[in-house]
Amino acid sequence: MKKIIYSSIFFLILIFIIFIGTLSTIGIETSKFNKLISNKISQTQKIDLKLKKIKFKLDLKELSLFLETFRPIINYKNIFIPVQAARVYTDFASLTKTDLKIKKINLKFEELEINQLKEISRVIKPSNFKSFLTNRIKNGKIISDVDIFLNKEGKLNNYIAKGSISSFEATLLNDLKISNMNFSFFADKDDILIKNIFGNISNISISNGDIKLNMDNGIKVNSNFNSELSLNENSAMLKKVLEKNKTINKIKISNGSFNNIVSLDFDETYKVKDYSYRLVGKIKKSNLILKNSLKSSFLSEEIKELFFSDVTIDSNFSLDSNKVKGFGNYSLDNLNFLKFNLDNFFYNDILNLKLDFDFNNSLDISLINYKKPQNLVANLSLDLEKKSDNIKFKKLNYLESKKFIKISDLNFNNNEFQSFKKIDVKTLNNDFTIRGMDKILITGKKFDARNFIKDFKKKMIRINSGI
Repeated sequence: MKKIIYSSIFFLILIFIIFIGTLSTIGIETSKFNKLISNKISQTQKIDLKLKKIKFKLDLKELSLFLETFRPIINYKNIFIPVQAARVYTDFASLTKTDLKIKKINLKFEELEINQLKEISRVIKPSNFKSFLTNRIKNGKIISDVDIFLNKEGKLNNYIAKGSISSFEATLLNDLKISNMNFSFFADKDDILIKNIFGNISNISISNGDIKLNMDNGIKVNSNFNSELSLNENSAMLKKVLEKNKTINKIKISNGSFNNIVSLDFDETYKVKDYSYRLVGKIKKSNLILKNSLKSSFLSEEIKELFFSDVTIDSNFSLDSNKVKGFGNYSLDNLNFLKFNLDNFFYNDILNLKLDFDFNNSLDISLINYKKPQNLVANLSLDLEKKSDNIKFKKLNYLESKKFIKISDLNFNNNEFQSFKKIDVKTLNNDFTIRGMDKILITGKKFDARNFIKDFKKKMIRINSGI
């Protein structure tokens, strides 16, 4: 008797396992509910749906029964939607009634070409996204999988879309071109997450990128990606950037590696409310060609071009401030490279600049009879504040071995000298201090005024000859 009971239990368990295995793999095929499901979806979602054979199957992950069909014919607003497979999760008790209750629909789409997606875009909102899709995107392939969640009334409650896009090509603003872009995406009603971005934007190679869009109360965009930059003087992107620049004529960057962190906040009309962009990285080599040479009576040679190597950059740009920090090596002849350090803040007509650099060019300050020979390395550092037409050098220091010229609180307005606080000079022929607050006070041990007197006499002769 016990053997019969055990055998019966074992047989029932075996039947149950086979049944579960069949439901979760092969399924049970039927066509009885095709019309019921098609009519229900057409009523609630404005979709014309024609089904082939349906299978009852079991989703072991969700412990839920569902109906599955392959290559259904779906038309939404007279546009064919190419679906590879569809799953309908329903309340199975409602299958015996006329009031079918669908809880979730899963659609696995066939691989789509961009041209097919442009056809579907006729029913996509908002219109500016539709315009971008139609006019700016040139090529690409998309594979996607969508879960649609319905409420008790059969209305859309939420959705989850995931998939990947490959061979993506598009034209952005200012003719920036995206090419060979690949990425994966995940989206629901409130957020879109784009990950594993690899590709090119004009001459910029993008890797390990991600973008997160939050569409609750406007649109918030956050992005993080790595970029490799290689530009020459004929780059269309550089020509656009330099078009209105009054100082730099050409830029060449042979190799640059950066990490980019971008944040954008749009209101409901897609107007930018706030933004920030941080760029951190290293430029291996670059050079700038100036539109107008830098000339000075102190320098024996004009500066026409600047070369840079191994420059580390950390910059932040936002709606109300811009900061650029950098350090590395520079050269005026592409042979002898010297160190520099830059810390710059600018916004509208406000500028705060801290600059420290070595230089080995010859220098001639005839006023105090000081000359620095070529190839002797000296250092110049400054701390400058500018607001509108007012310029203040909080610090302007020149150091060469034990010799120095130090100036503090030097002020200009409309390029005209206004005042200074203190000047310290120590060279081979000079050792003095000038204080210039309310009264000019000169103290020290020696002051080489030979050239100062010569210059003064020349000016007096020119004045007398004109009388």
